[in-house]
Amino acid sequence: MLLTDLSYKEWEILDVFEDLRYELLEINLATGTSGWAYVWQGDDVQEDDWHAEDFQARHLAEYAARCARIGVRLAAGLPKGE
Repeated sequence: MLLTDLSYKEWEILDVFEDLRYELLEINLATGTSGWAYVWQGDDVQEDDWHAEDFQARHLAEYAARCARIGVRLAAGLPKGE
């Protein structure tokens, strides 16, 4: 997902949400421009492709609830508290 026009506060929230397990890297986009991506630095990456439909069916409700809890805390300047 490509996010554009983020405010400084929104970038801060993303940085805390993704935490130190991800590295923020500039990448080349298919449009010929560049963008920033949080890239997983762990060695436990699954080899199979990620599918939005599968994620939606199996994980989206729980993930959205987690994001809502964390988002409120981060917006208030608190640790994400997982």
